[in-house]
Amino acid sequence: MKKLLSTFTLLLVCVFAQAFNESKYYVINRNGNSSAYMYANGNNIMASSLDKTNGSFIWQLIPTGTSNGYYLKNVGSGMYAQTCNIALSSLVELGANPVEYIVSTGAGATTYFMASNDQGAINYNEDATLGLNFGASGVCAFYIKTGRGNSYWTITETNYSPTPPEPSEGEDEDVQPNVHAYRIPCGTFRPDTKLTQIDITGEGVWHELHYAPLTNNKFMIQTGAHASLMRGGKVKITAQLKGAEVAGLVVAVCADFDGDGRFEQTVKPTVAGTIEAELTVPAESKAFTGRIRIRVDQGGNYSANGDIAGVIYDIPIQIVNAQAQRLIEVVPNSKGRGLVSIIGSDAHSTMKNLGDEVTVKAQAAEGWVFKGWLLGNDIVSTNEQYSFQVTAAVHLIAIFGKYIEPEKPIVYAKPADGLRFRLRNKERDTYYMVEDASNHLVIAEDRYAEGGTFTLEKADASSYYIKTASGRYVYQASSGSQANKTTSATKVKYTITASGEHLYNFGATGSTDANRFLHAAADHLNICGWTQNVERSQWYMQKDDTTVGIVSIKNKRLAANGKDSKFIENNRLIIRKGGKKFNARGQRIK
Repeated sequence: MKKLLSTFTLLLVCVFAQAFNESKYYVINRNGNSSAYMYANGNNIMASSLDKTNGSFIWQLIPTGTSNGYYLKNVGSGMYAQTCNIALSSLVELGANPVEYIVSTGAGATTYFMASNDQGAINYNEDATLGLNFGASGVCAFYIKTGRGNSYWTITETNYSPTPPEPSEGEDEDVQPNVHAYRIPCGTFRPDTKLTQIDITGEGVWHELHYAPLTNNKFMIQTGAHASLMRGGKVKITAQLKGAEVAGLVVAVCADFDGDGRFEQTVKPTVAGTIEAELTVPAESKAFTGRIRIRVDQGGNYSANGDIAGVIYDIPIQIVNAQAQRLIEVVPNSKGRGLVSIIGSDAHSTMKNLGDEVTVKAQAAEGWVFKGWLLGNDIVSTNEQYSFQVTAAVHLIAIFGKYIEPEKPIVYAKPADGLRFRLRNKERDTYYMVEDASNHLVIAEDRYAEGGTFTLEKADASSYYIKTASGRYVYQASSGSQANKTTSATKVKYTITASGEHLYNFGATGSTDANRFLHAAADHLNICGWTQNVERSQWYMQKDDTTVGIVSIKNKRLAANGKDSKFIENNRLIIRKGGKKFNARGQRIK
């Protein structure tokens, strides 16, 4: 009887050992491995050395009402462990919706397996049920068979405050008063917390700052152009997150306007992709320099000097007296692309009173075109000359882009005697039929490709000859084959039949063979003869819109010097050099 009672008591102890409290905090460790504590890294569960101050390492086990059933919630991210009923060895993810896990010691073990309760009956006697497993790349799904150490964990209660106390106003034990020194907090870098743009603007800003940080560590200090802030002025800080907002992310914008190394003001903006905060520079500030600090933290810490699980951005600032005037600046987005000016000023910057009207002007250089005036992140005008009223400091950037000649609209044509046209293939929509230097018909991805113009000559009531720019004629393939097409001095009649809107088939006549239609070959760029009404045999007939002289000039010599000369032949510029003929692109004409 005593033996039975002892066994029953032991079982009770095991059961109670598995009861976790929602109000308590825990760290989860692969038993005996000091480098394997579960933590949240973005949307994945990873394992690393423990940092008890970082909320990403802290977990809550929230009872579900099921025996040994819990939701595994990461405190730092606010997300829950998702199902581990996934492909073997795949990383287990975190998500917004809770998933029930069975957390148990199994067959009397002292460590715990954790398996999502969507797999039927839990089986830890063989490789059947998937649970959380410590792997080389992170916490992954693997079988919880008894004795498999990496699938069993130690769950230990820990002391943790999700909102660490902040220093009292004006108090910071880590710095000395009146010393221009700032603490660089400890912690870890989190790529998901990076910012791509920081802007300091507002009515209290004498000189704006527009900063695109390149972040690859936990602490970044801006060392380029500074912001100048006026005493007593209101300042707006805007920042843009690199990607989608990470669950559990907190942001603190802190400011030292006294230049003593202490951050006197802290704002906690709501994070939603774009961060916006407003601060006020004390009118009584006697400092000449100060600092603004932006903390983006996955660990839930708002304190200016607290440890970080993310990125800290420090921005030195200048403090100046309140000004009745504001600084107006204009610059091009890159040198050499164009000129910018302020009407009435010889410089690219000037001081203007509040309420004054200012006009700026942009003039694009050759090869460039003006796109618009950029103020902060917004295009405020696309006019080369732009007028505005001064309400704050202004830093305008004239955006110039490469000039691209607008493409002429395509005009489709119908077969007619004397029509000059180009042929675009239906299946290969960007390809045109051309005659190359070897008098072969090929396709080329160029609307204005050399040798791509053709002219119709009426042959009889129902057919045409197709003349190339070289003066030759489209020939025909060997009967019943897909032999490559060439051009020839011999004229061959073609029947042109409509096969869709603006689409035509071009079939050689004079034969009973039906497979004689101009066709873009399937595996190369040549033109052959093949079946009609398939997309490679269908062609858009476009009017040629290249410039042509009013009068057709044939074989009229423009210049001559022995064997070297330039002349027009069949409406095409020909260059003869060393007894050989070349087109305007320098391609040999045989």
